[in-house]
Amino acid sequence: MATRKKAAIAERGAAKSGGGSLDFAELVDSIRKVHEQCAVQVSRAVNVNLTLRNWVIGRYVREYEQRGADRAKYGETLIEKLAGAREAGGLNDMAPRTLRQCR
Repeated sequence: MATRKKAAIAERGAAKSGGGSLDFAELVDSIRKVHEQCAVQVSRAVNVNLTLRNWVIGRYVREYEQRGADRAKYGETLIEKLAGAREAGGLNDMAPRTLRQCR
């Protein structure tokens, strides 16, 4: 699929320039367009993956907290414990607030 996109971009560039070489302004414009298109796709992919990551983390936390019960016990400090252990586990971006939001 990525090969098709590359081919389509190359065809558009060749059609625009008449199949010959690009002048400098066209080169700059073509690079800008490719950059913008790729940045939009990357942004979408990151958003989808972060949403999925947060949902899965929240599910793990909820399952651990509830241990099969309908509700978690009041006053447990799981989020704070996780936040304290996050640096050791390589989870530097998992602050207590983020963990609560995931849950």
